[in-house]
Amino acid sequence: MNLQMSDQDRLVREWFGKSEVVYDIDFLKRLEKMKLIFRLLPFVKNIGVCNSIALGMADEKSDIDLFVVTRANRLYITRVFLVVLFQLLGVRRHGDKVSGRFCLSFMVDEESLNMANLMIKDDYYLELWRRNIWWIYKDDEIFEKWVDVNELRFAQSIYDWDKFKIIQVLEKVCDNFLVDKLESFLGRLQRLYAHKKYVQKKFPKGVIFEEGVVKCHDMDARWDIRKFVKENL
Repeated sequence: MNLQMSDQDRLVREWFGKSEVVYDIDFLKRLEKMKLIFRLLPFVKNIGVCNSIALGMADEKSDIDLFVVTRANRLYITRVFLVVLFQLLGVRRHGDKVSGRFCLSFMVDEESLNMANLMIKDDYYLELWRRNIWWIYKDDEIFEKWVDVNELRFAQSIYDWDKFKIIQVLEKVCDNFLVDKLESFLGRLQRLYAHKKYVQKKFPKGVIFEEGVVKCHDMDARWDIRKFVKENL
């Protein structure tokens, strides 16, 4: 794996206490066991492995963070489907069940790939994050768009899986106004749920439920990381 690092990147790793880059093959084995499931997911354009695993900072307690890119106007349907499916399969992270489980806390649609729209000023962590994602699907269109809008040199793919033809047919069948209405309804429902869940926490900065973006990071440390990096550069 090609981990691109600058002095700022190394300080980000130091903030996490992970100066050494270590990749755990066991996490990749868990991904491979889910290959059939990943190839059956409707409305998913691409999936990236990110955060601790892609950055070589994972340990035995780590989860498997997934960055999911969906078709336009299918974000909230896809999110409900994935959460329910992964929960039924017993592989979704929730509560104190973390190690080796899949975290679905960051999803965007194909029209919301520009991470600059989510960055804070001098966002050292998200800058490192977006340069080091391991993509699962071989989707040249998403690769090119991701690289272009984020002004990157390239994107990294660890697998070249594609969806089963029957799923592609299903997506075309579901391309109608009834499914559009369902997407709108589920979007409103999830935003309402998020508001009620986080209202007592004054909606953490790392929580976003918007058109094209869902990001559920209660503990967003980017401000602390930025301060640490600036103090040690």
